[in-house]
Amino acid sequence: MSLRDIPSDMHFAEMKTDERVPGENTISMILGKRTLYMYHLPEPDSPTELGFQNRYGNLLMHKWYGDGYILLGFSMGYVVSISTHSREVGQELWQVKNHRDSLSCIAVSKELELVASCGDNNVKIHA
Repeated sequence: MSLRDIPSDMHFAEMKTDERVPGENTISMILGKRTLYMYHLPEPDSPTELGFQNRYGNLLMHKWYGDGYILLGFSMGYVVSISTHSREVGQELWQVKNHRDSLSCIAVSKELELVASCGDNNVKIHA
């Protein structure tokens, strides 16, 4: 499959659909540090590409969590949560500017149900 920009931060995950077929059915990646690209394996001809507000900065990384949600980390210190459920794909659930100048990394603990981000010489944890 050809892509229109340089891919990074690729993951296999389970996108939620109306059929509720369990298992990894999607490959997600960041394209050109600007968009999130989701290739739903059962529908190879209709990938999803999501863009985000410029004020967030470059899209650095993403982590799947919970029941079909994605956490996004942006260079300007923003952490954003979106849904992959079929009726709300790409809808922002929440966003927070965790770091004043920059964000370095995000992490998700499924076991503890916590989200963490680091940047600006500190770590912030959200329940």
